Amino acid sequence: MRVAIIAAALFLTTASAYAHHSLALFDSKAPVTIQGTVTKVEWRSPHTVIFVNAKESNGQVTEWRVETTPNSWLINRAGWTIDSVKPGDEVKVELYAYADKTLKYGFLLRVIKADGTVWKTALDIGARRGLPPEPGQ
Repeated sequence: MRVAIIAAALFLTTASAYAHHSLALFDSKAPVTIQGTVTKVEWRSPHTVIFVNAKESNGQVTEWRVETTPNSWLINRAGWTIDSVKPGDEVKVELYAYADKTLKYGFLLRVIKADGTVWKTALDIGARRGLPPEPGQ
């Protein structure tokens, strides 16, 4: 009985961790690129969130909420610092949009700043999911 309880607990915690870090809620078959101004960056646990005011094709400005990989991955694996992306930066953001297209929410693939600096997430998702090559490649 004790073994069954431990096995069930391990399964449930593993399943919830997988669901939390899964990209299943995002449309990974059709990457989206938005361009605009960073309005806010929230470095919080477990994921940083970048807010971008992007101009839509109809001229309307829409705020996008873009979630990153875990902070420890951004810092330790991808070299981000707290100043890598900050409010006021003009950026192009490549992301996987949330499956519900009525929400302006996405999972970050890379940020390209106006000066050409590219900040990627720690997972090289772009290369595995068929994104176009980085600028200059």
